[in-house]
Amino acid sequence: MKNIRKQFPGVLALDEVSFQLIEGEVHALVGENGAGKSTLMKILSGIYHQDSGSISYKGKEIRNLSTRQVRDLGISTIYQELNLCPNLDVAENIFLGKERIRTAFRVLDKKHIHEEARKYLRLLDSAIDPYQFVDRLSIAEQQIVEIAKALSYESQVIVMDEPTSSLTLKETGKLFEIIRRLKEQGRSVVFISHRLEEVFLIADTATVLRDGHHIGTKNVKDLEYEEIVKMMVGREIEKKHSKTGTKVERKPGEEVLLEIRNFTVANLLNDISFKLYPGEILGFSGIVGAGRTELMETIYGLRDGTAERSRYTARSPGYGPRRTRSTTGSP
Repeated sequence: MKNIRKQFPGVLALDEVSFQLIEGEVHALVGENGAGKSTLMKILSGIYHQDSGSISYKGKEIRNLSTRQVRDLGISTIYQELNLCPNLDVAENIFLGKERIRTAFRVLDKKHIHEEARKYLRLLDSAIDPYQFVDRLSIAEQQIVEIAKALSYESQVIVMDEPTSSLTLKETGKLFEIIRRLKEQGRSVVFISHRLEEVFLIADTATVLRDGHHIGTKNVKDLEYEEIVKMMVGREIEKKHSKTGTKVERKPGEEVLLEIRNFTVANLLNDISFKLYPGEILGFSGIVGAGRTELMETIYGLRDGTAERSRYTARSPGYGPRRTRSTTGSP
């Protein structure tokens, strides 16, 4: 992709951006939100057409192609919002739009597509059942189906847009194994991510975009974390580490607003306790599957849980006196 320019009303999304991908390479495309990463890849996939600049694939220039024409050339994109039909099984999703029909009866040759689907899943070392309905698969398994679909088009270039955003650490590791296998097969992967640690784990090359401009392309082995951050934001980022954590100043005798003790939800949460004070922002962090959402849903009442004690003090100035509610057992 050479000197790509794309303007939307009031916004210059890409300004003379160039991007090069070689065979058997994992190329990371990084930058802050609004840097132009997704716009560049949407131009490559045929969703948008560039205002100026050129795209060459295998030495031949391509221009103003539809998404299907681009896909038929061998370029597939797996978006963050997976594009699967939950009411169809795995094989039917992989061959959606290119189904094999039995000529005599004009019906779908299900046996053939399920055999072919199993072949592509085997290339990914996946044991997913081609007869399984997609709505029963995990997000990680659905991504494998998307990759198998790309392989069924004989794609040599696979763009992955934020593929790990909804994955656990274990699932991310499995995805990286698949990416390495694709690389061994001579396929090329464009890997878009905000998680720089993943770039250093999986990518061979990194291209940095900032505000619609190409800032630089370097071999990942020659990059330092601080350098790539500086390229992304355009300045040095000063690191500040606190050994003691954030000190919160509280007024003497200040009353707890929300308190949870020994909070448990069967098979989800075990012995969670915390306190929240007035005027405080309390953060909950953890990897996908850690239980953050389940904890909040239970406190809100969408799930059943047990606690040694839960207490909430309502503070509504101007709406009557303060009220305190304490409970034991189920909140």
